[in-house]
Amino acid sequence: MDSASRPLWSWTDRPIKPLTGAVETEFAVVGAGIGGLSTALHLAAMGRDVVVIDGAIEHWDGAGASAGIIAPQLVRNSPHDVLRKLGREAGERLLKMVAESGKYAFGFISGHRIACQASNKGFLAPLTGNNGFAITEQWKPFRSDLEWLGESETAALTGCKGYLGAIYDPSGGTVDPVALLQGLERDCGARLFRASAATRIAEGEVITAGGSVRARHILLCANGGNAGLDPRLQGSVLPLPVYEVATVPIPREMRTVILPHGHAMTDISTDVFSLRYDRDGRLITALPAAQKLSAEEIEVRVNRRLAAMLQVHQPLKLDYVWHGTAWLNPNLLPRATVLDRGLTALQACNGRGLANNLIAGRELARWLTDPNYVPLLPFGKPSRLPAYGLLKYLPRLMMAGSALLRRTHDH
Repeated sequence: MDSASRPLWSWTDRPIKPLTGAVETEFAVVGAGIGGLSTALHLAAMGRDVVVIDGAIEHWDGAGASAGIIAPQLVRNSPHDVLRKLGREAGERLLKMVAESGKYAFGFISGHRIACQASNKGFLAPLTGNNGFAITEQWKPFRSDLEWLGESETAALTGCKGYLGAIYDPSGGTVDPVALLQGLERDCGARLFRASAATRIAEGEVITAGGSVRARHILLCANGGNAGLDPRLQGSVLPLPVYEVATVPIPREMRTVILPHGHAMTDISTDVFSLRYDRDGRLITALPAAQKLSAEEIEVRVNRRLAAMLQVHQPLKLDYVWHGTAWLNPNLLPRATVLDRGLTALQACNGRGLANNLIAGRELARWLTDPNYVPLLPFGKPSRLPAYGLLKYLPRLMMAGSALLRRTHDH
């Protein structure tokens, strides 16, 4: 959190219980984000003993720093890309998981009666290129609900300009991500300890400043923080700093043009552009930024971007600003990493964690409890990126370059 931050999402009061002394359990989960809590909930539902520890009091990284979009799609990967990168069997399993993730998320929220402003009005993935129809066709062996929209229909549904079409996914939508986290906390069925950061992992034991947890299996779900818990994970995921903002409720003349039916959207471009509304009519969008900016600078840049992308725009004040880091796997695909017998890590959500990590928790729980189960989530071994000191700047440099090209094209 920096001086410009005024988060939209808020926590309700709840007791914070730190870990003290030595605790034993069957499964220890490090990290109380979507992936960690979902895994804990599914394990506990199977009758397993689970302990979750987390260093934060409030979550302002991961889900808590997100825009709250349920996007049951992949980041810059077509189904053919997935099959090429993972091989046919593993690739098909992942595509089935992603295809199911939106319906699973909203079904989960409904089944657990989580009051998180869930809105299943659909997700739009607009493109500036001409390969969107081909991508939609590639999904057909795995799902039949996607629809390719042409240029005029995309313009009408998004209120944006410059897109050649969009993939429409009716299983997507929006949530309040912090309320979703709190619903997971309430129902997870695990012993949960906050303000208890893991300092190291040693021989089946998680060590914190105030105590320790000994477990048969330890699952690391600390997002980018996993690298600090096992040296084999250092340099294996890439950071992308992002500001999320919510404008003041927008005027009627804009509201009738911009996302008039309440869809959420995130385009398929390197310089990612996303939009959604909150329940009060605020427009939520993202601003990738490598450096810390003042509130005034953020407002200027956001309005400049909105003016370039929207069919109708008036300068908008920002009600809320918050900052987080999206963690990216090198191939931009979700995965679990097996470190040792009894030690596994859920690695990076690539900006799609709300949908993918909920269902990944189900897959991890099934894999942890059934040696014969073949999970839909890909598994791999740790691999440090060469020249990580330079490569860690690659996502933000690529987005900055793409933004420059977009501005040049607009002029």
